[in-house]
Formats: sequence, structure tokens, C-alpha cells
Amino acid sequence: MRLASTDSRYRQLPFHCSHRAVAAQGLDPGDISAARPVISEWRRDHPPPIVSLAEVADHLDHVREVAGVEHVGLGGDYDGVDFQPEGLKDVSGYPRLLAELLGRGWSEAEVAKLTWGNALRVLRDTESVAQELSARRVPSLATMGALDGA
Repeated sequence: MRLASTDSRYRQLPFHCSHRAVAAQGLDPGDISAARPVISEWRRDHPPPIVSLAEVADHLDHVREVAGVEHVGLGGDYDGVDFQPEGLKDVSGYPRLLAELLGRGWSEAEVAKLTWGNALRVLRDTESVAQELSARRVPSLATMGALDGA
């Protein structure tokens, strides 16, 4: 996928529904100058949904119920996203989200897993596996192209 724009509004184009609108017009989504008017029209006609902090908490409640608290975490990478939930425009909104979860009955231990504990556990487990594998075999010299079958 070609996309050579420094305009952050278009960086997510390959993953955005406006991409389908561009393709439906028979245009190359990588041709920003040709795609821009279609994208602008699509975005005007399809404004992003307004998502509240409570809805984010609803989603986290659901993931905790379905997958378990050991399998959910928060990330703070807001680079390249088109919109954020109300009250979570950046990581400064996390205290409000965590207060909402605590008010819903999440324990301090569960919030600790959500905010850092699960990620730290995964990183430690990954490091452990890497050390075990490096003791049993030499590093791979395979290239991404070879691994992808290209």
C-alpha cells in the first residue's frame, strides 16, 4: 500500500473506511491528491462516533468478563489515531477511567494488572522464553521476505 503523506489525518487511510470509498470510486488509495476529495466527502458524511469514558469502561468490563483480567491492558500510543474517546484525549484521562473502573467494583489488584501488571508479566515471560531459546539454538538469519514467502 502506497501512502506518502505527512498529514496525520491520512496516515490511517489503509485502515479507515474512507479507503473503501476511494476504491469504490475506482481511485488508487495511495494517490492522495486524487483520494483527498473523496476522503473529505466521506468524513463529512460519516463523522466519527462520540465515545464516552463510560463506554470505554463498558468495553473493559466486557473484556475482563470474556477473557479475564489477566488478558487486558491499556496502552498510551495516541499517535496516528483520528479520534479519541471523550475524556481520554490523552493519557491524562487515565485517572478518570481508573476511578470509573474502581467505582464499578474493579479491585486495586485488577487495576494494577490493567495498567502495568499484565504488560510487565508478558515482557518478563517473553524475555524468559528468549533466554531459553537462545541457550538451545543459534539466532535465526532468516529475512522477513524469506519468512513471508516473498
